Amino acid sequence: GGATVKGVDMTFDELEKMLGRYMFRKVRKAWSEKERGPGVNAKNEMVVSGLQLGNVFITVQPLLGVEGDPMRLLFERDLTPHPQYCAAYEWMRLPEENGGAGSQAVIHLGMHGTVEWLPGQPLGNDRQSWSDEMMGSLPNVYIYAANNPSESILAKRRGYGTLISYNVPPYGRAGLYLELASLRDLVNEYRSGEAEGGRSDLREAILGSCERTGITSDIELPMHDDGDAAYWSDEEFDAWVATVSDYLVELEARLFSSGLHTLGAAPTDEELSSYLNAYFNDRLSGEEVEEVVSEWHRQKDKERKEKETPSFVSWLRDFTANFMGRNEDSSSSADDGGNDSAKDEAMQIVDLLGKNVEEIDSVINVLNGGYVKPAPGGDLLRDGTSVLPTGRNIHALDPYRMPSAGGRGGGESGP
Repeated sequence: GGATVKGVDMTFDELEKMLGRYMFRKVRKAWSEKERGPGVNAKNEMVVSGLQLGNVFITVQPLLGVEGDPMRLLFERDLTPHPQYCAAYEWMRLPEENGGAGSQAVIHLGMHGTVEWLPGQPLGNDRQSWSDEMMGSLPNVYIYAANNPSESILAKRRGYGTLISYNVPPYGRAGLYLELASLRDLVNEYRSGEAEGGRSDLREAILGSCERTGITSDIELPMHDDGDAAYWSDEEFDAWVATVSDYLVELEARLFSSGLHTLGAAPTDEELSSYLNAYFNDRLSGEEVEEVVSEWHRQKDKERKEKETPSFVSWLRDFTANFMGRNEDSSSSADDGGNDSAKDEAMQIVDLLGKNVEEIDSVINVLNGGYVKPAPGGDLLRDGTSVLPTGRNIHALDPYRMPSAGGRGGGESGP
């Protein structure tokens, strides 16, 4: 019942039958006998291999170009995909009775693949575009990062992809480490001593640490012919150190994607808190973020129980509460100083992030020939909650955000 290794060695005569004479001649012209590209064995045959798991064939997309020059294919208009690249896609589309894989659909997993970048018409394929030749009429389910809508449009336009967006990993703060952390302590010690008459003894230590960490490449030193920090005025050095301090604060607070995203997996409490802390920054404290996550779990548990054990008593209790104009879930909440709107928004975000499980559902749905809901692509921090939930067929332009205020103003003012 496990996976088995499956492979096929394809001759150039077999490849010609699949590609047709015209396209095959272009391949032979672009790739000489001495330069066949990757994936060719000692017998001069193209090797296509992968894992067969039930009726699913799993393989790695062929390399785009040649060793030492992987981007060559993107910039030479007369170049074609190398023979093994062509063989892999043609074999996947070939019916089983003719010796192929007989694929009914292909899933490209992750951003981004290469089939949409192959030579051909840039704005839309024609019959001689290699993206069209490789994909043909094979349905392309493209699992794509939600935060890159611009390049995803190429996957639609040239790769014929139905996009299924997946969420970006949770955010983390970069922090400071090793030498940078020591430099921060030196700077803080120097600046705290300014009010006590200065700490000129720390100048050389700060400057040396900045040079070792490369800070001096980002923050220009005060210009003096001798370049000696001892000859800088107190005001010059103090101002420079203040700039270094601000830069370190910026580095420490910089956001990055932490870890990997598991397709279709609901985020953990720690991941939910990470998303909310990055989104709200100082608008919500850590304790308030934890309260929001806990409240979301309570509401989900209540919904689950009511769904599992519906009762007339439960319905009557809710009806009575609504009729009397009160809500049991909110009546006990105290005034939190005007932070209710931020908490409500946080609850909405958590609820949307909890729908990550729909990513896998959408993949299964589209393989069944179903409809995948559209949504604008983008990043939660940059573009807001409209990019959630994921598992959607993303598009690059959000009609509800166009035109921008600047664009409207420019249009109204005229040329």
